[in-house]
Amino acid sequence: MHPVQRRRVTIRVLAASVLTLCLVARSFAAPVPAERTQSAPQRPYEVGTEGLVAPVPTKHVNPSYTPEALRQKIQGIVEVSAVVKTDGTVGDAEITKSLDTTYGLDEAALAAAKRWLFEPGRLNDKAVPVRVTLTLRFTLH
Repeated sequence: MHPVQRRRVTIRVLAASVLTLCLVARSFAAPVPAERTQSAPQRPYEVGTEGLVAPVPTKHVNPSYTPEALRQKIQGIVEVSAVVKTDGTVGDAEITKSLDTTYGLDEAALAAAKRWLFEPGRLNDKAVPVRVTLTLRFTLH
């Protein structure tokens, strides 16, 4: 092999090696995908936690009677445990005291509770998720 050709081959091999090393080094320095950098969802605080300013409702939504429950003249309350998120909307919610599972009042109460809005709870001047209990009343007029 001619010395000039040998030098070109050596340069190409070196260039390929440097390129490979750069790519390997870059793969180690690549940012972690977003789903891995986000921490697990923050557990909601409970009302009464020291230093916590509880959420304040800014929009109440009353539940609507279903026609069947109205005909049955059912009255009472449904209690809903709900998480007020950091933006003041209601996240996870579940019935903790049922009034009616047959005629749809529990579901109506849950739907209404999810439409409430709040001034979010705060801890150390930072908005935090807070679990609250909402009482929704069904009253005939």
